[in-house]
This record gives sequence, structure tokens and C-alpha cells, in this order.
Amino acid sequence: MAEPSRWNPRTLAAQALGTLDPLTRAVVPPLHVATTFIRDPDNEYRSGYAYGRPDNATVRQTEAVIAAIEGAHEALVFGSGMAAATSVILAMPQGRASSPRR
Repeated sequence: MAEPSRWNPRTLAAQALGTLDPLTRAVVPPLHVATTFIRDPDNEYRSGYAYGRPDNATVRQTEAVIAAIEGAHEALVFGSGMAAATSVILAMPQGRASSPRR
């Protein structure tokens, strides 16, 4: 089979980048629904995940698949359209979103 970089968008979406779950050997990665993760003794999150809604393996896999389909380096998913719109506004440099001239 061809490398994921040569797959069409439908195949990328259906195969989730061709990832195999190392624990179960599942063809499609499992859904991770944990909302919190255990901290290390020094109160850090070295597993890479802190809070389940915006930061878990399922979200990161989804972002990677969307980025591959779109031909982007990275993608972000949000819990709502308002969260996505707000992040765009907050990411704009100051002075870009000015009020209309009178």
C-alpha cells in the first residue's frame, strides 16, 4: 500500500493516517475519553496530556488527520464554533481588529 502522504483525502480519513494501535493492534485508533490524567510526583504532566477535552490522544489524532487532508503542517479542533472564532480573534496581532473609522 502507498505511503499515507500519497493517499487521497478519503483514504486518509478512513485509515486515520494508517496508524495501528500498538496495544490492541486496532486499525483505527481507539477513542480516549478520559477527562483528567494522573500527574507525576512533582505535579507535572509528562504523559503529554493534561485535561481531556482539548488535550488527549483522540484530539491530537483528529488534528493530524485533518492537517493531512488539508495538506497543512498542523490543525486545531475546537469544542465549538465560538471557541474557534474566539481563538482566531485572540491570535491576531494587536491593532489589526480596529473599530471602523468615522
